[in-house]
Amino acid sequence: MMRLLLYFLLTLSISFFPLSDTAKAENYSVLYSVEVQRAVDFYEKNHDTLKDIFPGLSEKMLKMIYSVVAPEVSQYDPFKDFIEVKALEMKYVRNGNCDYSIGRFQMKPSFVESLEKEVFNSASLKKKFGKYLGYATGEDPVTVRKERLKRMCESEWQMRYLAIFIEVAKRRTAKWGLKGNEEKLRCWATLYNAGPYLSRQRVSNRQKVKQFPRGTKEFNYSAVAVELYKVLLEL
Repeated sequence: MMRLLLYFLLTLSISFFPLSDTAKAENYSVLYSVEVQRAVDFYEKNHDTLKDIFPGLSEKMLKMIYSVVAPEVSQYDPFKDFIEVKALEMKYVRNGNCDYSIGRFQMKPSFVESLEKEVFNSASLKKKFGKYLGYATGEDPVTVRKERLKRMCESEWQMRYLAIFIEVAKRRTAKWGLKGNEEKLRCWATLYNAGPYLSRQRVSNRQKVKQFPRGTKEFNYSAVAVELYKVLLEL
């Protein structure tokens, strides 16, 4: 905790001195220190739940996996989320034609649907995750979409979907020759942010694009994920 305090004191001190545009652009924690603390607070508050959903992982690996979504948590806007959930209730549930990102992890219904399909199309994934993914409401599409949206509004359910995504990402990148946690994190975060079915080349291309946060587009999402991972390692 002392190392984390020193980290933020250093970040705060930097903000009082002129920085070049390049230096500013390279440090998300300088420009968004409040948002970074929001992501840290969520991790600490939900640590036990994360441990339950990702059993057997080391603390370092748990922080790495959480860092895939930590940039989204840092920028979470409850008012925007409320509006978009209401839109999904009216449009997505009715006909499936609305696809806003919601929740702390900013998941889209289409993303969650793709993860559910991955589970039920794979015997090993179904064995691991199928026990809690089934819909007791039957086959009616409207009722299923309503239940899916209800789940997506709960942080614990988003953690479960994150667990599925990580398994899918591990399988997709198994032959990519990724070395070290940071390289894996960059790839997984890019797949999470830009689409889980991107090719290796498209992932590399996306890592060069600054598109985060959505309003200002000052940073690359995967780079922010790695930066937040380093912050979490100081805890």
